[in-house]
Amino acid sequence: MKKDNYLFKSERLGFRNWKNGDLDEFIKLNSDDKVMEHFPKSLSKNETGKLFDKLKNHFTFTDLLITIQNLKTKKIIMKTFAPLFFIILYVQIGFSQDIDSCRAVVVQTVKAINAESEIVIEPHLAADFEMAGHKGEIAKLVANQLISQLGDTIESYEEVSQKFEENKLVLTYSFTYAERGQKNATFVFNEQNLLLKMELFTIQVKVMEDKEASVIKPKNKRMSIPFFLVGKLIAVKALLDDVERVFIFDSGSPKVILNDNYIVTGDTLNQKKISSTKGVGGSISGMDINSIGKLNFSGLIMENQEVLTLDFSNIEKKQRGIQIHGLIGYELIKDYDLLIDYKKKELTLITPEHYGEYKKQHFSNSKLTVVPFQMTSHLPLVQARIGNNDYTFALDTGAEANLIDVKFFERVSEELKKIKKNTLSGLDQNSKEANSGKLKKLFIGGKTFKNRATIFGDISHLNKDDDYKIDGIIGYEVLSKQKTLISFDRKEIVFIE
Repeated sequence: MKKDNYLFKSERLGFRNWKNGDLDEFIKLNSDDKVMEHFPKSLSKNETGKLFDKLKNHFTFTDLLITIQNLKTKKIIMKTFAPLFFIILYVQIGFSQDIDSCRAVVVQTVKAINAESEIVIEPHLAADFEMAGHKGEIAKLVANQLISQLGDTIESYEEVSQKFEENKLVLTYSFTYAERGQKNATFVFNEQNLLLKMELFTIQVKVMEDKEASVIKPKNKRMSIPFFLVGKLIAVKALLDDVERVFIFDSGSPKVILNDNYIVTGDTLNQKKISSTKGVGGSISGMDINSIGKLNFSGLIMENQEVLTLDFSNIEKKQRGIQIHGLIGYELIKDYDLLIDYKKKELTLITPEHYGEYKKQHFSNSKLTVVPFQMTSHLPLVQARIGNNDYTFALDTGAEANLIDVKFFERVSEELKKIKKNTLSGLDQNSKEANSGKLKKLFIGGKTFKNRATIFGDISHLNKDDDYKIDGIIGYEVLSKQKTLISFDRKEIVFIE
């Protein structure tokens, strides 16, 4: 473009595209607090430079937005009404699209909360996203779990304010919840329109350190522990702060979990508790972290440590009169071979070094079927066959029926009899209708299990992070048919007949 090649002129003004020489005047304009009084903020030299480049590129491709220049002074007019109109237009090009995009993210957040679905909000979170005093992956986990488990709906919302702070857009909204009432929410966005920070209301986040529990072990080579059945669950007795209590023995639980109905804390009744732990019905809400005084399970002792707590009311309702104080999980028994005898109602914990001697003394006249397994986290995984197809099952003493992923129902249905609708429930206190039936034959190693109660449910949450894919879970329906020994050390299951 030639010098002063105006697109059109009036008697006093000329209209043309931007030139590099205009930048200094543009910087003065955007840094003048009086001129920028009614704009989101004044711009620094660097910010004006970025905006200037954006405007020039826009003009190069569209030739729609232009600069007004005084024909006599050859200066860009900065103080008349007409230039101000175009300056407003320039600022809108730099900021309005960002604001609209960010507002759209807020709307998506409202929809996600009301639908209890975190999926739509995940793509809008910055890598360094912050929430509830945490940053990065933990903050994202907090946001996802809060949205999916809040259990409340936003009935109305309105924008209260907007401001720019250090290249960040801060939007404040008033949310009116069905249960919580009015709460202010703050959303902070970066230059890419991604959420840097979100605060819906006051949240306290507890994080349990990812470390092994400290367990004091007795010198005994083996320990025999009587049990009784609560439904089809193994119930044992342990000392909690020197008082004998009833616990569910659940190898499928990675940790010890206490029933928070029997834990006195300073929590208020109105607190909403959420967690990242999954159950057969979805996320397990109500889980918390508290300190344990002393837990003594047949000489295995945990003392003055943090443990998970959860409401066990759903299990207790099924067994009137029995108070369940928690779960004995994998972390307490992982260093032992576990022998389960449903006929004698006895658990035996054997040190791996002593197993050979124990085997000679107790299994010399028994038929042993040895099945190797792989470990994923705390779960042993065994290979099994149903019909002509192979499946990978996790072993869990807390599973009352065989559980197979719902995606296999049509394929497996030919191997079922007495198909009917049933209720699938777990620690999450959620119940879902599910297909169930009797599995005609289940092959594990060289052993056949016939007419085993089986139910179908969504277990996709078990397959998100691990290298191995889990197709189902087996427990009581397999383990109760004979003596079964599980060796976490040698990674083998031994069926004993």
